[in-house]
Amino acid sequence: MRKFFTLLGIAIKSNVYYRTSMILNMITPLIVLCGQFLMWRGLYNLSDNAVYSGMTRSMMYSYILIAFVLNNAMNWSTESRLSKEIRNGDVVARVIRPTSFLMQNLANMFGGVVVQGFFYVIFCIIVFSCFYRSLFVPSACNLALFIVSAILSVIIRMAINDFFGLLCFYVTGYLGIVWMKNAIIGFFSGALIPVVLFPENLQRISMFLPFEYMIHVPIAVFMGEYSIYRILLSFGIQGFWIMFFFALHSIIYRKIRVNMVIAGG
Repeated sequence: MRKFFTLLGIAIKSNVYYRTSMILNMITPLIVLCGQFLMWRGLYNLSDNAVYSGMTRSMMYSYILIAFVLNNAMNWSTESRLSKEIRNGDVVARVIRPTSFLMQNLANMFGGVVVQGFFYVIFCIIVFSCFYRSLFVPSACNLALFIVSAILSVIIRMAINDFFGLLCFYVTGYLGIVWMKNAIIGFFSGALIPVVLFPENLQRISMFLPFEYMIHVPIAVFMGEYSIYRILLSFGIQGFWIMFFFALHSIIYRKIRVNMVIAGG
């Protein structure tokens, strides 16, 4: 763990070094948040009963805010950084370090979570403090269970980012991988619209994928929509997906090491 925290400290410093770029990257998504808020505000104003799939106006506003925080708590530079290192050969430095490739990736991603996540969590707390009458406020128990689910969801995101990052060893460009990953996660996780608004067939498909456990499920825990049994079951499923992608990393990386050629070596 000492090596991990050392790498984590380096990742945090690298994330805050270019302050102007960091601030712009964190402020820009707020424009999307405002657009979502205005869209749902208009839809609820047009609705007679002001309820969509059991979600009231205050629940939807809270959903949008929490989904925004969970979706943007981590930067999306994992694939671009790794792809550049593969192209110029700097990836050899990662390979020869006395720490696992997975630990290095997790430390880099967690450094972004610490920086961006802290900013967005503070922003979320301020919004809830100012507009609590218009938002759904959970009980203390649901809030505590949500924090556990949110932490597991972030680890799932890291594991998925790591998996797509390894795919950069097999392609010459990373943009297609990033766009594909962002589109899949954005849709099936519930970041764009709640999963409960999906058609039944899509909801069934989503149940067997890891993506809804990154945003939709933690928010459902936050809003008290799950029984304690279902919450514990969701924790178990989140743990399963974490172990699945970590095991997948081990298999893929082993094949990469066997076939890796750097600088003609």
